[in-house]
Amino acid sequence: MDFSSADLARIKAAHPDLVQADGNIDLESPTARSFLDGWQIPKAFDKIGYARPLGGFFYEFFYGIVGMVISVALFDVYLGVIYPWPEIAGYTGISGIMFMLIRAAFNIPTEWGIDRFVGEWRVKNPKKMVFFLRWYIWYQMLTGLVLVTWFSWFILMALTADSKMEFVKWLMLLTIVREYPAFSGIFISTLRGLQAYGREATYNFLSMYITSKAIEFSFALWGQFFLGAFLPLGGIMGIAIGAAIGSIVTDLVNEILGLFFLRGVLKKMGIGIKEIFIPRFEWDAVKTSMKFGIIVSVPGLIGSFFGTITTLWWYWGVPAYLTFTRLSGIADEFANIMKTGGGINIRGTLSEAYNSGKKALSSYYLAMQWKFYSMFAFALGALILAFMPFILTTLFSVGSVANYALAAAFVVPNIIATTAEEPINTGENMLLGANKPHVNTLFRVMADVLGLFLMYMALFVFKIQEMGTTYIIWLIPMLPFLPNLVRGISSWLYIGKKLCPVQWRKFAWQSFIAPIVPSIVYALVGMLWLTYVFPPIENGFAGIFNDVEVGMIAAACITVLFAIFFGLFFTFPAYSMCGGWDDNTIAIFKEAVEISGPSKVFFSPILKVTLFVCKISPLHGKFPIPHEQAAREALELMKMRHIKDILAKELRAIDGK
Repeated sequence: MDFSSADLARIKAAHPDLVQADGNIDLESPTARSFLDGWQIPKAFDKIGYARPLGGFFYEFFYGIVGMVISVALFDVYLGVIYPWPEIAGYTGISGIMFMLIRAAFNIPTEWGIDRFVGEWRVKNPKKMVFFLRWYIWYQMLTGLVLVTWFSWFILMALTADSKMEFVKWLMLLTIVREYPAFSGIFISTLRGLQAYGREATYNFLSMYITSKAIEFSFALWGQFFLGAFLPLGGIMGIAIGAAIGSIVTDLVNEILGLFFLRGVLKKMGIGIKEIFIPRFEWDAVKTSMKFGIIVSVPGLIGSFFGTITTLWWYWGVPAYLTFTRLSGIADEFANIMKTGGGINIRGTLSEAYNSGKKALSSYYLAMQWKFYSMFAFALGALILAFMPFILTTLFSVGSVANYALAAAFVVPNIIATTAEEPINTGENMLLGANKPHVNTLFRVMADVLGLFLMYMALFVFKIQEMGTTYIIWLIPMLPFLPNLVRGISSWLYIGKKLCPVQWRKFAWQSFIAPIVPSIVYALVGMLWLTYVFPPIENGFAGIFNDVEVGMIAAACITVLFAIFFGLFFTFPAYSMCGGWDDNTIAIFKEAVEISGPSKVFFSPILKVTLFVCKISPLHGKFPIPHEQAAREALELMKMRHIKDILAKELRAIDGK
């Protein structure tokens, strides 16, 4: 039942024919028809369907390209000047590990669920959605106060010089302060749940590349040149503390920014921003959140415990482990580009559809997610394998970044490990969105136990760390691969048998076969570029500016831009020629481009070329993904949402809100 008993009684009193015996809306009733009189199918991000998350992903593309160019251009400054020693991140990381388990325990009732609940109740009952938001916000603030108070006492009073933790005491204090008010994640997760992807994309860019970087740079430099003059370990500890203070300021700024973006979305729904801060709760929302959070958090608690153990194991066996993890993390950032297609966020989308009884729509979302993830994974995997090791090796040879040169060796193993991550995330989104947290927990715990066993065998039985640096480079990123693979297979088998059909054969061609040829050609072009084009560009800029390092950086930036734009303008048409589209999927692509905001300047010409190639491709439409029932369910869902928005306004008027 979507409404409380009291609200349902008031709705039935005002509209006797609107609600069926099971509490659902009767779309064929006279009242429903009157509500829908003059109603039109919404457009842009208000229209339910896969074009909405896909358009949101495309929206992010423009910002992603700008951010990538900024990252490459500032690469030498960021690592060579701001963080000249890899150990800095290690000290910051070890300070957080010390209370990771207790912090995870306190976050149990708000684990994961805000995306899932907002996505579900936005359609079913917007009034109840507000109760979930209130609970999440106030729980985070109140438990944040407890965490900050208790840990501050523990750090100051219990960690003495004899504990050998004196060198990270102040880092631990600064890290724990971030736990209050700790609700910036709630605002951005709510935007995702509401599927306001345009606003989310703008927020992500501003918070990731503007506010965060500006604050981080400022405080890290302050720590290096001011605090470093007075602290043990000099600049290393100075930068670590400065960056930690900067992270607190960043959290506060981004919380205000997230609240600003959320305010605009809620206003369209007739909900004031003050309403979500009122300390008035509904017991069912609290109970549901607690139950869901406890079940989902079990693997998080176990993982935190295992993480502490494995960190100590690594640290004892490999004294330079913190440095290795930092280097692997840098390589993983580049490998994660391969997951870009999986960056199509369908958490709220799946929850909205499945919990409204729309299984065919949910099944179609999963098929489309596989299609676009695979298409981008093939292309971006080719990009990373062809371009990134060479580019990283070039960048790491510039100036003071030489301390990070070994990171280039971590790229290939991180790429292999990354292939299993995004399908697992989509499977988890489906399990949790379908209210099966116990199943997801079982699979996660199973993977964690298997991972712990494999690590013990690797470090203490086979002693791989004693075999040399090469083995360590492969072991750190690859160890989770097998447990993740087992977990992923288990999740998708369960989804297909118990939740909704996963029509592998129906989307196999568009997902797994059509991308093969374009990605191979893309990789070959990349190798040719690096062999015959990169050196003249590098030498040319080095000659103009009389500086070899300037030539390297300029050639690397141009190569990144070429890799992106050639990948876009070649991959989409080549994929089209290989039968990667049918009439409905190309219509969804077109609709997504129309709502892609600033990225439209890139995708509009790509769309035109793609449409042209589809007309001449003999394989176009030969391998369609069934969509008819999904389209009918999406239309029903939009009608239900429109009617329930009217009912929610009526209830708020009765309540005097």
